[in-house]
Amino acid sequence: MPSLVRSPSSAGPVELPRWVRTRAIPVAAALLTLLFVVTGFPYNRLAPAVAAKASQALGAQVSIASLGPSLSLLGPGVHASGVSVVWPDGSQLRLDSLRVRPAWSFSWLRGRPAIALRLVAPFGQVSGTLIVGSAPRFDGTVRDLELAKLPLQNLAPGASLDGKASGDLDLTNTPAGARGSFHVEARDGSIALPNLPIALPYTTLRAEVQLTDAALAEISSLTLEGPLLSLQASGSVGRAAMLPAAPLNLTLKLKAKDPSVGPLLAASGLHVAADGSSELRITGTAAQPLLR
Repeated sequence: MPSLVRSPSSAGPVELPRWVRTRAIPVAAALLTLLFVVTGFPYNRLAPAVAAKASQALGAQVSIASLGPSLSLLGPGVHASGVSVVWPDGSQLRLDSLRVRPAWSFSWLRGRPAIALRLVAPFGQVSGTLIVGSAPRFDGTVRDLELAKLPLQNLAPGASLDGKASGDLDLTNTPAGARGSFHVEARDGSIALPNLPIALPYTTLRAEVQLTDAALAEISSLTLEGPLLSLQASGSVGRAAMLPAAPLNLTLKLKAKDPSVGPLLAASGLHVAADGSSELRITGTAAQPLLR
């Protein structure tokens, strides 16, 4: 009786489905080719040229320690490490790492390239989308921002701020200056105010600020809560040719939660109510603030 089972030797070659031969294989070959090109490109030879272009664009001296490929599910990019920027006035910016790739954005259809970037620096981490053009815009987030590294002394002499903050940024660099808004929240730090002998610890610090045509900074709300003191602030820092001349129009409401803080506020010249609260107005300029 003849066998109904076909022997392996008599079986013909297995034919791949048409979609595999016409679509999957060409796409896989193209992706592999792109992978070899990206990983095999001599990026480090390109680093000096990239640094020179960045120096020209920023008006500063830029150096890059190393440059290489960066691959992700959202697309290929470039990774730079050991980036240093030095401006003519001596101020510096150092980045531990910087990752850049083309971003998915409709701005490309309007002729404005979009770049996704993520940088890690000693002062914190920043990630988001930069839309390039005559008025560059950045929309992203900041994480682990070291508040102690902010130039607060230039704005409020005698004040200092410590702790780590995170928040959201939406800023546009216009010919008249930066415009936009940011929201930040910090936890478990300390704040020192002018004329106070000690820094006051806080558990939470939240701020919402707008950068507008009318003011350098409009503080919609600033709240601080700590074991010794609570603070609420609002107002604006006006525009001026130089930051020290920027006019101040700020209102602060403080309340001592600990009995020992009330005498400290009174000793600094503030009128303290029986419940430990105090309200003051700050006018004058950033270089010469007036407390009322």
